[in-house]
Amino acid sequence: MVNRGGRPPKPTNVVPFKGDGDPAEDEAARKRRSELAIRRATELRPKWLSPAARKIWDNEAPTLTDVAVNRLHRHHADQFGLYCMAFAELLYLEKDIAKNGHSYKTGAGRNGDQERGRPAVAQRNKAFEKCVQLGAYFGKTPYTERHINTLPQGDLFDDADNADNKDFG
Repeated sequence: MVNRGGRPPKPTNVVPFKGDGDPAEDEAARKRRSELAIRRATELRPKWLSPAARKIWDNEAPTLTDVAVNRLHRHHADQFGLYCMAFAELLYLEKDIAKNGHSYKTGAGRNGDQERGRPAVAQRNKAFEKCVQLGAYFGKTPYTERHINTLPQGDLFDDADNADNKDFG
């Protein structure tokens, strides 16, 4: 390591990040961003969602439409709607299982008194699998969240597409 004497230089060309200033400005910017995400999520919400799925959409979609995340677009709305439907079904089945139990007794029959699993348990397991599968497309699991590229790659021809045709002869 080379020891260079003297005071370290003070860079004059450092530009502070946006948001490094007034906390009131930061809070106002966060509020505007949140309102924009909620408005965008409401615009994208499919009309065919059940009331329970609509609550899930209204709770989770703004996070995905936030400009920092940007994972929910118009052409993905139906897919995320299916996720919300599966999640609503999962919650309904969880309540049913909590109320009625995991199994039932058949009663005295030809094979005696047997304990069997309720169909709601199998349906709940299937709904859970659907939630994990559909949620993975939107980074709803820790693994997929780490592996989804949130930054758009951009377009090689953006400047040419936005330019006037007269500039090109």
